[in-house]
Amino acid sequence: MSTDGSGNVTIANSTFTGTTNGTIGSSANLDSATFPTGHIVQVVTDSKSHSGSGTAVSGSGNTITTSTGYQLFNTAFTPKYSNSKIIIQTSTFLAFEISNVGDFGYLSAWYDTTNVALVFSTPNNDNFSTGEFVTFLSLNHSFNSWGTTEKNIHIRGGTNGAGYVMHQTYSYFPTSPSSSQTVGLTIMEVKQ
Repeated sequence: MSTDGSGNVTIANSTFTGTTNGTIGSSANLDSATFPTGHIVQVVTDSKSHSGSGTAVSGSGNTITTSTGYQLFNTAFTPKYSNSKIIIQTSTFLAFEISNVGDFGYLSAWYDTTNVALVFSTPNNDNFSTGEFVTFLSLNHSFNSWGTTEKNIHIRGGTNGAGYVMHQTYSYFPTSPSSSQTVGLTIMEVKQ
């Protein structure tokens, strides 16, 4: 252990146990630190905003792939540990039909061609009196790390029949603030 005379302490190759009452400065290099199980190692966030009439999607049928629906996110993430858990969370996402031809909306997460999260929902509301579904979805899933290389996590949402995602305002929306909807994404790495 050494000090520079101004209160900064440098400690190399040490193991700490118990409680400490210090602050880790923003310039601290923790790349080779070993974190305890359950510790959040890193957090990456992203957001996607859209205003107006929503985004039209063609139906995916009953097969959901890395190219169906609408791509909300394509966010790069590099795990620090090959044996950690990755947690993906999104805020609420809206999907609905424009005619009564489908049966569900979905929200999915992928890296490469590996599906790591999928939620889908049958109608939980009818849109006015015409029978089109409206559904609200979000992700809160965990999966094993793929290693320590950078990959993009793709979040896609859609419907199995033609519809809209994000939102459809028609003439029903607030004038202030704007009628833009933002969907948020949080990716966390948790030490195992």
